[in-house]
Amino acid sequence: MFFELYWQYFVVGLIIYVIARTGFAVYEGLQKKKISQQKKDDDFKTPDQAPALPSDLKHIPLEFKKIPIDEAVEKSEEFYNLLKKRRTVRHFSTEPVPKEIIYNIIKTAGTAPSGAHTEPWTFIAVNSSEVKKQIRQIIEDEEEINYKKTYGDDGRKKLHYYNEQSVSLAAGILLAAIHVRKTCIFLPVLYFRLLKN
Repeated sequence: MFFELYWQYFVVGLIIYVIARTGFAVYEGLQKKKISQQKKDDDFKTPDQAPALPSDLKHIPLEFKKIPIDEAVEKSEEFYNLLKKRRTVRHFSTEPVPKEIIYNIIKTAGTAPSGAHTEPWTFIAVNSSEVKKQIRQIIEDEEEINYKKTYGDDGRKKLHYYNEQSVSLAAGILLAAIHVRKTCIFLPVLYFRLLKN
């Protein structure tokens, strides 16, 4: 008697259950497909993401030699005196640079640390003066756009667009100072201070 009176509600409930169950299964399948596609996209490397160093390059394990404190201080002072003479200029010599020097500079830059060992850089040595002029024009056009963004409508200066690049450069020089002159004894203190702040 109960079923005879309310059978249509049972049928509607069953239909809703089947639709909901099917919809959930379809949704779950789409989510799995989306995740699978993301994994494929993550695994796919474009030429831009090629490692800076050759893939057949052998791993060189760290050979750490602890040096006396006074020697570390002396080497850090020498390195500081070398780098404090460094300047950024926009005037370049036309004299040719030996390829060995260029290769060594690029190999050195390729040893930089990178997040998750992604090495997201590509180094290109340009020899053609025409290509250099084109690159200069592109950079100057981009600088003009960025400088215009630096100032608001009221003429007041905004935050610099190049803070991230400047900090990255300073961090690179800091790492060079720490590692090149074997002053690694200061590294744990530096990391502790950075983590603490």
